[in-house]
Amino acid sequence: MKAVATWVSYIMYFAISLVVTSLVLNFGLPMLTRAKDISIISSSKNQLQEMAAAIYDISKAGPGSATTISFKVDEGFLVLDPENDKIYFMKNITEGVLSPRTRVSEGHIIVASNIEVSSYETFETDDCCFVLENSHIKVKFYKFNQVNRYTNNVIKEFIFKDQNKTLNFGGVEILIDDNETTIVGKIKTQLLNTGSLLPKASLLENVDDSEANGGAGYCYDVKYTLESEADFLLINIENLRRC
Repeated sequence: MKAVATWVSYIMYFAISLVVTSLVLNFGLPMLTRAKDISIISSSKNQLQEMAAAIYDISKAGPGSATTISFKVDEGFLVLDPENDKIYFMKNITEGVLSPRTRVSEGHIIVASNIEVSSYETFETDDCCFVLENSHIKVKFYKFNQVNRYTNNVIKEFIFKDQNKTLNFGGVEILIDDNETTIVGKIKTQLLNTGSLLPKASLLENVDDSEANGGAGYCYDVKYTLESEADFLLINIENLRRC
């Protein structure tokens, strides 16, 4: 009986050890990883702030001025972008450290997560283009400024970058109450925000579908939004009213 009791105690002890080890792996390691990520982000922010201050001081010191700046972190990448006069620190972080698609200014630096959208204007033709782009898709919109149109489609091209494929379609038309005359009117398009490394970006289409413009008597806005890492475009109708 004593030998049996010893084996039972050993098995129970071994089982309890396995449970404790499992709890450490399931709960302890993620917490340690999260704490490490927070420490690295805090350290990089402080060092970037010091770097920005040093660069500002040198810019006022005149030609030939120089200084030495150090930057050291355990993980991540420091990227210099001389073309746009920017310095980036990039690191993959655990979930919960920063809210996704956030962008916050802190002094001379911007702290952001999941930001990869670009919003810009091109000059290929008189009416082309406003562009929303991320790592998966690129959407070209017509540039209209109070132009009378028989369609409210403003998408010129929809490109799937992963497949290097341009979608073959006739555009997107917005109908109100299934009334085809609501697509007729005076159209204006404008980017609501521009730049790169954005969490999301939007283009706004103003539609004047009043009877004076050959429409059904509605005025409304169509908002096209592209978010970081999305492979689709969000489309919302706003400010619908009689006019």
